[in-house]
Amino acid sequence: MRGQEAELDRDIAALLAARAFTEIRHLAGGAQHVAQDNSPDEALDRIRFLANLSHNLPDVARPRPRKPSRRGKSPESFDQAMAERPMSWVWNTAGPEARAWMLRHIEQAGRIWTPPPPLPASRKDPSPRTPQQWVSLLLRRWPVKAPAGRQPLPPVANVLRVRNVSSCPFRG
Repeated sequence: MRGQEAELDRDIAALLAARAFTEIRHLAGGAQHVAQDNSPDEALDRIRFLANLSHNLPDVARPRPRKPSRRGKSPESFDQAMAERPMSWVWNTAGPEARAWMLRHIEQAGRIWTPPPPLPASRKDPSPRTPQQWVSLLLRRWPVKAPAGRQPLPPVANVLRVRNVSSCPFRG
């Protein structure tokens, strides 16, 4: 079922991208179209709306292979949600007008599509530390370890430095 939803999302993204580009072409088609329907400013606003709505749709319709940020690490819940429902980002970041536009065009095409659920909320608290990391912090040891097979940095190098002194809040 999940694979079918992902494939349907890709089809819907291609459909919506084509409809948006067609409408943009119509709005930008010339003075005769604009004079009949809208003022040039209204046409430009509508083009901007459609471009903002549809700029991610081609990536949804033809996704690039995703590579994990770290080898051996399981995908985060956000990545899993996007893999299961590729339209999640487009749908959940769209406003009411954009959602209505999408649903209207999907219905006009005779397609049946269920919008994706909300994306998982990002964690607000800092990442949890292991007890070993807490002990290292309490004993004022540097909490970052050297990668396997690499020599650790000398203790003198384990310092945090401010790059832009003018923006340092501790500057007197």
